[in-house]
Amino acid sequence: MLRKWCFFILLISVIIFIGCDLQGTVKNGDTRMEGVIVTLQGDKLTQTTQTDENGKYSFKNIPAGTYTIIPEKEGCLFTPKDQYVIYPVMSQWINFKLLDSLIESISVMTPCGSNVVKTGGKMRIMAVATYKSGKEEIATDLIHWESLDTDIAHIKDNALFTKFAVADHPGCATIVGGTDDIKDTLEIEVTDQFFRASDQVIPGITPPESYPSTVDGVCIDTCLWAMIHANGFDVTMAEVNKTGKLHLPGFGLTVMEITPVLNHYDINHNNITVRCLDERLSCNTETYEDVLREKVVERVQQGIPVMFSLKYLPDYTPIAAIDHFVLTIGYNEDTDELIYYDMNQTYRSTVTKLTDGSFGYSTINLFGIMNIIEFPDFEPM
Repeated sequence: MLRKWCFFILLISVIIFIGCDLQGTVKNGDTRMEGVIVTLQGDKLTQTTQTDENGKYSFKNIPAGTYTIIPEKEGCLFTPKDQYVIYPVMSQWINFKLLDSLIESISVMTPCGSNVVKTGGKMRIMAVATYKSGKEEIATDLIHWESLDTDIAHIKDNALFTKFAVADHPGCATIVGGTDDIKDTLEIEVTDQFFRASDQVIPGITPPESYPSTVDGVCIDTCLWAMIHANGFDVTMAEVNKTGKLHLPGFGLTVMEITPVLNHYDINHNNITVRCLDERLSCNTETYEDVLREKVVERVQQGIPVMFSLKYLPDYTPIAAIDHFVLTIGYNEDTDELIYYDMNQTYRSTVTKLTDGSFGYSTINLFGIMNIIEFPDFEPM
């Protein structure tokens, strides 16, 4: 059972200038909620109030600073989760709604589609909320998470799109995600033997043991670190990142830095951008599956490691063609599964899963683009 107290989903950072007021309402559907405790926390002050009979809360004359708003009510989850800016001498309204009143269902899944994880590893898990309006949205950070078999696996925070089910001991664990009233379950298998006899795996490549979790977009750094190490260079993740040219604060390497970093270490590679078949773009002739089989599966079967780009579906960032990169190091012809390094973990996904538009990892994106980096000269050391 999920814990019957409010793990409130709304942690809103608010930049407030001199003498501003902050107020808003809390509703369950169209009904205003009385007695919701709302706390405003910042470096300079902490204030607590609660909503009145009209569901309204307010904070007056807040000094300049950055604050987090934390509403709480037993058994409740609220939305949205967003960033707000209050300009000088202006008041701001921030309204919340009970999540249960907005959603129809919650779907819990692994982004990769496979529920098998090696003992000691971490399985990415995510959730999609279907709203009563019909909208579907990634809701991983909006809900309660719990493992019903904590001796097998326990839940750990990760990032906006995903959480981790940490695999502690062999066995099967049931993961629960949702609100107290609307939830879904996922069964994961923890095993000491992740690889199968029928797996074709390229030897000599290992993922990093860890990565800087405080840095966003570090997936490219981890893929490149693995290939740079496999080519005999003993460098740290920080050194790989510093080889890039942009040095964006708080971010890992970008797509445009992949080739310069690999050239710095004199690692031969082909950086390919492929346009996939789209009904709106009749000039394209290859489907996502065509590209994945020809540019990834066939290369891996030839012993060539391949990085390729992915999206999270439902599409959280439609203006971007790429959300994530993985490094493919194996394939299983019997199950049609690609085996790849995802940050510092090893996962497997079927070609169908990555091309059918189902929730989680997908090659499909609004721009019909796949970015592929292959390493044709790689030889295990």
